[in-house]
Amino acid sequence: MEPEIKARKVTPESGLERLGKIDIHTLYAFAALLRCRSVSRAAALMEVSQPAMSRTLDRLRNVFQDALLVREGNHMLLTAHGKELLPIVEKLLETTTQLAGVNAPFDASTHVRHFSLACNEHIQLSLAPPLLIPLRTAAPSITAQFSPLHRSGAVDGLASGELDLCIGSAFPSAPGIRTRLLYSEKFVCIMRKPRRIGGIARISLKDFCSLPHLDVSPTGLTLLGELIDRTIRKQGGSRQVVYTISSFMAAPQIVSETDMICAIPARTAKRLALPENVVVAELAFEAPATDVSMFWHNLTDRDAACAWLRSEIRRALPAQ
Repeated sequence: MEPEIKARKVTPESGLERLGKIDIHTLYAFAALLRCRSVSRAAALMEVSQPAMSRTLDRLRNVFQDALLVREGNHMLLTAHGKELLPIVEKLLETTTQLAGVNAPFDASTHVRHFSLACNEHIQLSLAPPLLIPLRTAAPSITAQFSPLHRSGAVDGLASGELDLCIGSAFPSAPGIRTRLLYSEKFVCIMRKPRRIGGIARISLKDFCSLPHLDVSPTGLTLLGELIDRTIRKQGGSRQVVYTISSFMAAPQIVSETDMICAIPARTAKRLALPENVVVAELAFEAPATDVSMFWHNLTDRDAACAWLRSEIRRALPAQ
């Protein structure tokens, strides 16, 4: 008589059993995929091949029994479950990092890294020379790319890892974004040199309002111009803005050949090459002022290289 063969009962894996298949490296890859919403960008961030990242995504889809990322046109979007998982994974990685104490000593002299920063032209004029010149000696293998700061995409850029840091005067509030004030600066005015000038040039509120203005708006949103106008209105004045350009670099030459004046941040004025007939005039009234801050994401808060860069930026900006 043949022995009875009993069928083996197959039970579905529990959630904990599925999660047991994920190691810490896969967890970091998971976070990269959810943040970048792109297999190729996540692969570059994790320094692995695109096929390897695709295989990781397949494993994660099996573990979580969800597509996580779906293609729509030329983009990939998070599924509803993927959106739910993103903050959980970020928090888990932050806790794991704290528990493991993985912040090893950082050596800038040997570290290889490329940083992506976003800040507009006038901030680059103030920041880049005092920051990048000493860095060439202290950190020869570190490179950086500066791009214009577009407020609409800045938060997503920080969250996805495309940006390491943003520096600017106005930034949309969002969960996970950290900030630190770098400096506050007042505006000054560049203008054609008066016939009679002794000592420091100054311009009164009356003259500031009566003369035609050249405005500079790097983003096209006229944020700096609106700041100036609000301050002037509080003092009972108003400006006559004739033209608006996007670059501070062009302003001195335009001012030198016209009757217009131009209000610009004081640090920027110190970096501009001024024609012989153009001077920097202080405002003989309550001057508009703007705060410039750094903005970064929780994901890079404990990154030793990013923390070092933020520290170097603070050191490179002495008091005005």
